[in-house]
Order: sequence, then C-alpha cells, then structure tokens
Amino acid sequence: MKKIVFILMLVSIFAAGKALALDYYWSGADPDDDLISNPDNYWGSEPAPGQDDLVFIGRPGFYAVCDETVTDFEVKEFTIAKENNGLCQLDMSGGSISVTDMFFIAKQNNNGVEGVLNMSGGTISTGSWFNIGTMKKGTVNMTGGLIDVGTKLAMGMYGDGSAVLNLDGGTVSAEQIDIIGQSATEPTKINISYGTLKLKGDQVSDVLSFVSAGKIVSTTSYDVTASYDSNLDQTLVTAPEPATLAFLSAGLFAFRKKRRA
Repeated sequence: MKKIVFILMLVSIFAAGKALALDYYWSGADPDDDLISNPDNYWGSEPAPGQDDLVFIGRPGFYAVCDETVTDFEVKEFTIAKENNGLCQLDMSGGSISVTDMFFIAKQNNNGVEGVLNMSGGTISTGSWFNIGTMKKGTVNMTGGLIDVGTKLAMGMYGDGSAVLNLDGGTVSAEQIDIIGQSATEPTKINISYGTLKLKGDQVSDVLSFVSAGKIVSTTSYDVTASYDSNLDQTLVTAPEPATLAFLSAGLFAFRKKRRA
C-alpha cells in the first residue's frame, strides 16, 4: 500500500510540474514598460515567464525589449515571430536571456511572418539550436553582445525560410553552423564586418566553402578570414583589418578568402 501511495505521489508531482509549464504570448500591453520580464506584457494574468515556459514575441507593432535590468531571464523556448503576419521584433541592449532548448526567429511558414532581433549588448544562450529564419524571413542585426549557441546556428532551414545575420559587432559562438536558405526571393547569408563568429573545432574548410558560395560575406574592404586555434580548439571567423590579420597570423595558421557581396 505504501508503495502505491509513493508512486501516486510521484505521478502527482510530475503532473503538477507539467501543468506549471505555460505558453506566454506577447501583448505589449504595458506602454510604460516593454521589457520581456514584465508579466503585464503577456496575454493572461500569469506571473513572469519561468524556466519551464515557452515565450512567443509575436504581436506586430508591439516590439519587445531586453536591457541591463533583465537578469536571470530563463525559459525553455523563445520565439520571435510565429504565426501572426507582420514584423515582430526584440531589441536587446543588455541583460541576459537563457534558453534551455531552442531559440526561433520566424518559426512558422505563414505569409508575412517576419522576425528581427536587434542586439547591441547582453547575452543570449541556448541549450540547443539558434534558428534564424526557421520557416520565413528572419534577421539578426548585431553590433554588440554575445549569442552563445548550445549546438547549431541554423539559418533558413525549412519551409520558405531565409536568414540574414549582420555581424557588425559582438560575438556569435556555436558548435556547428548550417547556412541553407529555402526562399527563392530572399537571401540567406552572414554579412560580417567588425563582429566575430566562433565555431567549435577545425571548421576552416567548411567556412571557406560558405565564403565561396557567397553565404559568408565581408561588408568591409577586407577579406573574410577563417583561422583555427588548436589551443582553444575553435575556428575564428572575422573580416579583420590588415594590422589585425598580421597579429593573428603570428600565432595562428590562417586561411583567407574574399567574396564580395
């Protein structure tokens, strides 16, 4: 009898935990505070999103904000633009967003779906993929901060997906990268100037293949450079000025390849 009661207690605890996992849909209802940590900006009357919850920034014209006051914002999944037609946007200047599973931009293949992340500071970390333009048009404009991808940086993977990462500052770090692009009309590529892309292991040849295909492009007058650091076991992708390149070449085995937009 005690064993049965114990099992029932475990089932109840598990069920309660599952019930606590909620979907949060952005309303942007608070005109004086458009932070993602403000529970008044989501439909319903729940507390702020938590680590088991899914967040959807998906109301066109009501943009979301993350700044230095947003700390320890942890959710299971985060999506910018899902099913609603129009532009959905997150502006991030500081703070941190921790996503234990996947991050999506433009998740569903509906006409007019478009998602944008403007990032000038702060940190986004994921436990799994960081998806840009999952099934529709997605854009990341990055001038600062860190995007720390748990596994794959995935761009334009499915449906009518297209993805542009404008890496004008800051750092994107990932184990893998896949630049596909399914759209027949919208480009899928990384435009790099003063930002940095870091990939796990020696992926120089893969990066150079993307450069040759026009999927990684320098937007400065300097070459895209892929270099492998055996001490850190990572590939560094930049578009450095000649003086910076000379410094890197002193300690690293660098490969250079240029592709203009």
